[in-house]
Amino acid sequence: HLLEEATRNLWHACPSFVGGISPEALAGVTALPVKTVQTALQHLASMSLLRQEEERFRVLEPVRTYLKPKEVVQEAFASYFLELAEGKAEADVLLAERANLIAAGEWMLNHTPQDALRLSVAVWRFWWESGDLPQGFLLITRALKAVGEHPLRTEALLGAGALAYGLRLLQEADEIGKEALERAQVTGDPMLEARAWLNWGLAAIIPVRDMESALMAKERFLQAEPLFASKDSIRGVRMARSNQLLAALKAGEVGLAEQY
Repeated sequence: HLLEEATRNLWHACPSFVGGISPEALAGVTALPVKTVQTALQHLASMSLLRQEEERFRVLEPVRTYLKPKEVVQEAFASYFLELAEGKAEADVLLAERANLIAAGEWMLNHTPQDALRLSVAVWRFWWESGDLPQGFLLITRALKAVGEHPLRTEALLGAGALAYGLRLLQEADEIGKEALERAQVTGDPMLEARAWLNWGLAAIIPVRDMESALMAKERFLQAEPLFASKDSIRGVRMARSNQLLAALKAGEVGLAEQY
């Protein structure tokens, strides 16, 4: 009750943040100017209601237990981090907000699963690049299961397949890759189909159980190359050929590998 009303309202938004609070993020959630939020956060820290850690602030757990996140704030919190992810935020920003992204995804899974699918599509490459493949795979597969049919389903499957490959989940990668290819072929989009062939090819090569698997992978990579070429995707063609090289080596085709 000693707080001014604006600061008190802002304080009630803080418990939604589980990975620390940046002034910019809290301003986005509360629709307040960043300078106003910065001043309020410093005031709350001076009263020991928050802990300041360099440029971020953290809610003390007894305070979080007392306040409890409010549903209306949780919705704004989830919307902010979805917008942040889809806005192609820099990797260092996403890394700093990792715990908040997870919390936002969890809320979406329970309340707006279609948004959870959007979030998982937007950030699966971040999970890959940051090395947190299990977290990315968990979010994207739970979202796929919760949503079912959706315009982003094929993209989500491609992300899930890549993460399954990284985690060496052979059966999951094969099932996901097959569905992604079937869906991509229906669209008539050569680039989407080429990516799906690559995705499914990786499923056959991890781990290579025998020469048959390696040859199967090579054939899938071969299917991808002309599709990439039809769209003048030099990067795609290089990816297809480098994977053909890998498959040829796994199959013991040294001469073919040298050609690649």
